[in-house]
Amino acid sequence: MTKAEPYSTLSYMSQIPVSTGNHSKRLISFDIDGTMEFGDPPGRISAQWVRQAKELGCLVGSASDRPLAEQQRLWKANGIEGDFFTLKHWLENLKTQFSAEEYWHVGDGQMDELYAVQAGFTFFWPDSFLEAAHIHLNGTHQAP
Repeated sequence: MTKAEPYSTLSYMSQIPVSTGNHSKRLISFDIDGTMEFGDPPGRISAQWVRQAKELGCLVGSASDRPLAEQQRLWKANGIEGDFFTLKHWLENLKTQFSAEEYWHVGDGQMDELYAVQAGFTFFWPDSFLEAAHIHLNGTHQAP
Protein backbone atom coordinates (compact mmCIF):
# COMPACT_ATOMS: atom_id res chain seq x y z
CA MET A 1 0.00 0.00 0.00
CA THR A 2 1.40 3.37 -1.01
CA LYS A 3 1.31 6.25 1.47
CA ALA A 4 -1.04 8.95 0.26
CA GLU A 5 0.26 12.48 0.05
CA PRO A 6 -1.32 15.00 2.45
CA TYR A 7 -3.77 17.47 1.01
CA SER A 8 -2.28 20.92 0.93
CA THR A 9 -4.23 22.62 -1.84
CA LEU A 10 -5.76 25.74 -0.35
CA SER A 11 -7.11 27.55 -3.41
CA TYR A 12 -10.75 27.46 -2.36
CA MET A 13 -10.14 28.44 1.27
CA SER A 14 -10.88 32.11 0.60
CA GLN A 15 -14.52 31.10 0.06
CA ILE A 16 -14.96 30.16 3.74
CA PRO A 17 -16.74 33.01 5.54
CA VAL A 18 -14.88 34.33 8.56
CA SER A 19 -16.14 34.26 12.10
CA THR A 20 -17.84 37.20 13.73
CA GLY A 21 -17.23 37.71 17.43
CA ASN A 22 -17.98 34.56 19.43
CA HIS A 23 -19.86 33.04 16.52
CA SER A 24 -18.17 31.15 13.70
CA LYS A 25 -19.64 29.98 10.44
CA ARG A 26 -17.93 26.59 10.85
CA LEU A 27 -16.43 24.38 13.52
CA ILE A 28 -14.25 21.64 12.02
CA SER A 29 -13.15 18.73 14.19
CA PHE A 30 -10.41 16.37 12.99
CA ASP A 31 -9.58 12.86 14.10
CA ILE A 32 -5.80 12.44 14.25
CA ASP A 33 -4.77 8.88 13.38
CA GLY A 34 -5.50 8.10 9.74
CA THR A 35 -6.79 11.65 9.18
CA MET A 36 -4.03 14.17 9.91
CA GLU A 37 -0.63 13.98 8.20
CA PHE A 38 0.98 13.65 11.65
CA GLY A 39 -1.27 10.79 12.76
CA ASP A 40 -0.33 7.14 13.14
CA PRO A 41 -0.95 6.06 10.45
CA PRO A 42 -0.53 9.36 8.62
CA GLY A 43 -3.63 10.78 6.96
CA ARG A 44 -4.21 13.12 4.04
CA ILE A 45 -5.14 16.35 5.82
CA SER A 46 -2.16 18.68 6.18
CA ALA A 47 -1.36 20.91 9.12
CA GLN A 48 -1.07 23.76 6.60
CA TRP A 49 -4.69 23.27 5.52
CA VAL A 50 -5.91 23.37 9.13
CA ARG A 51 -3.83 26.49 9.93
CA GLN A 52 -5.30 28.32 6.96
CA ALA A 53 -8.85 27.30 7.86
CA LYS A 54 -8.26 28.75 11.33
CA GLU A 55 -6.77 31.95 9.87
CA LEU A 56 -9.94 32.35 7.80
CA GLY A 57 -12.18 32.14 10.86
CA CYS A 58 -13.06 28.47 11.27
CA LEU A 59 -12.94 26.99 14.74
CA VAL A 60 -10.59 23.99 14.49
CA GLY A 61 -9.56 21.23 16.84
CA SER A 62 -9.35 17.52 17.32
CA ALA A 63 -11.69 14.81 18.49
CA SER A 64 -9.67 11.64 18.87
CA ASP A 65 -9.21 8.51 20.96
CA ARG A 66 -5.88 9.95 22.11
CA PRO A 67 -5.65 11.57 25.56
CA LEU A 68 -6.30 15.32 25.48
CA ALA A 69 -2.72 16.21 26.49
CA GLU A 70 -1.38 14.09 23.62
CA GLN A 71 -3.75 15.78 21.15
CA GLN A 72 -2.57 19.20 22.32
CA ARG A 73 1.09 18.15 22.10
CA LEU A 74 0.72 16.87 18.54
CA TRP A 75 -1.09 19.97 17.32
CA LYS A 76 1.45 22.28 18.98
CA ALA A 77 4.37 20.26 17.55
CA ASN A 78 2.87 20.78 14.10
CA GLY A 79 2.30 24.51 14.52
CA ILE A 80 -1.48 24.45 14.90
CA GLU A 81 -3.25 26.36 17.65
CA GLY A 82 -6.41 24.36 18.25
CA ASP A 83 -9.57 25.95 19.58
CA PHE A 84 -10.58 22.70 21.30
CA PHE A 85 -9.42 19.16 22.06
CA THR A 86 -11.88 16.45 22.99
CA LEU A 87 -12.48 12.74 22.90
CA LYS A 88 -14.50 11.76 19.85
CA HIS A 89 -17.38 10.37 21.90
CA TRP A 90 -17.72 13.86 23.45
CA LEU A 91 -18.29 15.65 20.12
CA GLU A 92 -21.81 16.66 21.13
CA ASN A 93 -20.38 18.79 23.97
CA LEU A 94 -18.75 21.10 21.42
CA LYS A 95 -22.17 22.38 20.40
CA THR A 96 -22.76 23.73 23.90
CA GLN A 97 -19.26 25.21 24.12
CA PHE A 98 -19.06 26.86 20.67
CA SER A 99 -21.64 28.63 18.56
CA ALA A 100 -21.35 27.90 14.85
CA GLU A 101 -23.67 27.61 11.88
CA GLU A 102 -22.15 24.31 10.82
CA TYR A 103 -20.33 21.55 12.68
CA TRP A 104 -18.08 19.21 10.68
CA HIS A 105 -16.03 16.17 11.71
CA VAL A 106 -13.36 14.57 9.54
CA GLY A 107 -12.36 11.04 10.45
CA ASP A 108 -11.25 7.75 8.98
CA GLY A 109 -13.33 5.19 10.84
CA GLN A 110 -16.86 4.01 11.38
CA MET A 111 -16.76 5.16 15.00
CA ASP A 112 -15.86 8.68 13.81
CA GLU A 113 -18.90 8.60 11.56
CA LEU A 114 -21.15 7.19 14.29
CA TYR A 115 -20.16 9.79 16.90
CA ALA A 116 -20.34 12.64 14.37
CA VAL A 117 -23.82 11.69 13.20
CA GLN A 118 -25.05 11.16 16.78
CA ALA A 119 -23.76 14.64 17.68
CA GLY A 120 -25.43 16.25 14.65
CA PHE A 121 -22.17 16.95 12.80
CA THR A 122 -21.69 16.64 9.05
CA PHE A 123 -19.22 13.79 8.59
CA PHE A 124 -16.42 13.66 6.01
CA TRP A 125 -13.93 10.91 5.16
CA PRO A 126 -10.36 12.31 4.86
CA ASP A 127 -9.86 11.07 1.29
CA SER A 128 -12.81 13.09 0.01
CA PHE A 129 -12.91 15.96 2.51
CA LEU A 130 -11.44 18.79 0.43
CA GLU A 131 -13.50 18.02 -2.65
CA ALA A 132 -16.69 17.55 -0.60
CA ALA A 133 -16.00 20.70 1.42
CA HIS A 134 -15.39 22.66 -1.77
CA ILE A 135 -18.70 21.50 -3.26
CA HIS A 136 -20.51 22.21 0.01
CA LEU A 137 -18.96 25.67 0.39
CA ASN A 138 -19.90 26.63 -3.16
CA GLY A 139 -23.53 25.73 -2.51
CA THR A 140 -23.71 23.46 -5.57
CA HIS A 141 -24.51 20.39 -3.50
CA GLN A 142 -26.21 19.68 -0.20
CA ALA A 143 -24.02 18.57 2.69
CA PRO A 144 -22.75 15.03 2.13
